[in-house]
Amino acid sequence: MKKTIIFDFDGVIVDSFDISFAVAKMVHPTLTFDSYEDKWNTNIHKAVFNEPEDTTIDFQKEYAGKMQTLKLSSSKRKVLEDLSLRFDFYIISSTNTQTIRDFCKVNCISQFFIDILGGDIEISKIKKFQILFEKYKLNPKESIFVTDTVGDIKEAKKVDIGTIIAVTDGFQEKDILETANPDIIINSIVELSNVV
Repeated sequence: MKKTIIFDFDGVIVDSFDISFAVAKMVHPTLTFDSYEDKWNTNIHKAVFNEPEDTTIDFQKEYAGKMQTLKLSSSKRKVLEDLSLRFDFYIISSTNTQTIRDFCKVNCISQFFIDILGGDIEISKIKKFQILFEKYKLNPKESIFVTDTVGDIKEAKKVDIGTIIAVTDGFQEKDILETANPDIIINSIVELSNVV
């Protein structure tokens, strides 16, 4: 039986911080880079935005459109392809499921993922983990979660994920990620083969 890797999407599979920040800034024009980065210390759907909001802009719609301009790096695709022979892959994310599915289809990686649970299905990653565990009879202690934010690490710990791997090329830098004590820190999923 294959082991399980659950991936966060933004900042892990795809480098989408600049697009995410740009769209968030459209919605909250006074938002700063530092304050946006800090919001990822918790579940982004539960983060408090104190900045004024432009309610005429739909974040998810704008984000979905811009996401289709991004391309998966060949090195990330290669590691996903190689590891998919040994592991079952899932994605849980704050991004809408269809946006992720569209990205995976355009970048020819859909076949690697058994299921994708986005923010439209449930905003709590704790609940999304529980949905995956129950639906696919997964053992949390035997699962690996790969993320790039403190908020995700906190939620993964609440469901007793066996191994939490943080990547530093995503939404938060190494010194911030270290505060949440992931089991392993690597630069990118390109290095994943070295640690699993």
